[in-house]
Amino acid sequence: MAAPLTAAQQILPTSGLEIELHDIIAQPPVWRVRYIAPNLSQDGVLYADVAGDMELLCTQDALVRIAGEGGAPSQIVITLMSAPVVFGEMTPGVTQFFESYSVESDLCIWEAF
Repeated sequence: MAAPLTAAQQILPTSGLEIELHDIIAQPPVWRVRYIAPNLSQDGVLYADVAGDMELLCTQDALVRIAGEGGAPSQIVITLMSAPVVFGEMTPGVTQFFESYSVESDLCIWEAF
């Protein structure tokens, strides 16, 4: 498991949820950056509540981390999940949201699935 965000990397989510990095899966040119938000599964939390968080995570955290590892992604997939899951396995009872972004000039540009 990856380390929590440092003070310099703290993201202030618009949803108010506590979010921490879980892991980064490099499959160049696509990088998957997965975060845990334990309260994501609370009743009433909808995708619309976290959409802004996912964009902030991509732009303000994922891009910085990937560049720090020497990566140059053309696409980043952000995953926000209520509990850790094994990548690629169905995990009933765990809320997960996914969003894909293309990367251009150090910006995350939302891509509709």
